[in-house]
Amino acid sequence: MYSKLNPFDLDSERTRALELEKDGVIRWPVDIISDFIPFLNEQFNRIQSQKGKSRPWHYWELHNPWSTSSTIVDSWGFLDLCQSHNLLERLGKLIGPDIILFDSRLMAYPRDTQTKKDVFCSDQVFFPVHPLEGVTVRIPLSERNEERPIFIWKAGPSPPDQKSGTHYFSITGAEIIVHDARIRYRIESKTEIPENYEYIIRYFPATSGFIREASSKEQEQLTEVFPLMNYAKIPLWLVQGTDRAKNDFVTGFSTKPGRWI
Repeated sequence: MYSKLNPFDLDSERTRALELEKDGVIRWPVDIISDFIPFLNEQFNRIQSQKGKSRPWHYWELHNPWSTSSTIVDSWGFLDLCQSHNLLERLGKLIGPDIILFDSRLMAYPRDTQTKKDVFCSDQVFFPVHPLEGVTVRIPLSERNEERPIFIWKAGPSPPDQKSGTHYFSITGAEIIVHDARIRYRIESKTEIPENYEYIIRYFPATSGFIREASSKEQEQLTEVFPLMNYAKIPLWLVQGTDRAKNDFVTGFSTKPGRWI
């Protein structure tokens, strides 16, 4: 499906944009951000090596220099990755030239074979935006040849697996997965595998507006999923182009005012 496309040719990204629209998922070679892979692993090890037990919020908002996790990790380095030229130039071919970054985190892959085969999830709950548009970027942290889970999703009129109506591929450390926020997917393991993580980044086009009202159904659903995180107050980052939807880029930043000492 992707083998005929040159992953470093931006003209081929126009074709990939059509594939994303049709199928909901595309893959890029991790080489486009190869300079950041040692950084990701070093930062992950920094979190894991904390005295005492690491907490969920240590893995959230990693790109935000004013987040709780910024006391442990190099958030400016994560922000550099999230707005790196190689990522944004390709994302611009997929969701348009005006791009807003709002979420990033480290998450573990499933470690066992107990994933329910008929249960599919969607990332749209993580995108409190209107109209609902956006993509999730999934970057592996492990070695290229390490055994990984399988990414399964429902999309497209002619899926390879006609019986189940699904697409699927084995996740590898050599590829970045980019998928539409609205697709239904699941990640499962055929065998027990060692614990491993991926770095997840979420973007939406600046033609959509971020919903900050805490009483909205979007924010209420997010509170149910992440009760320890206030999505209504997270900062937005216009990483490319122009804001087209009058988004609030002030909320969420807590810079200290200058003072004489």
